[in-house]
Amino acid sequence: MSTLLSILGFVGDLLLEFAKGILILFPLSPFRDIENYLNDGVKEFFAYANYYIPFEDILAIGGVWLLAVGTYVGYGVILKLVKSGISLPKI
Repeated sequence: MSTLLSILGFVGDLLLEFAKGILILFPLSPFRDIENYLNDGVKEFFAYANYYIPFEDILAIGGVWLLAVGTYVGYGVILKLVKSGISLPKI
């Protein structure tokens, strides 16, 4: 039993290191350097526009909406699979 656990631990560590290696290839944020390219007039415009149009709130509400719609669609797909008699693959 301990041999099986050690093998599973090794495979888990291997997958974790692989995922870390893949994540290193991506930048921390694609929008981090955009502030360096904007002049003061554009920054001031965005400040005024953000006062009248709350972009942060719009993005937060949109994210929650996408999560709700995704959950609804996923539930519908699973319900159709169960009703049609197709079983989900066993892992």
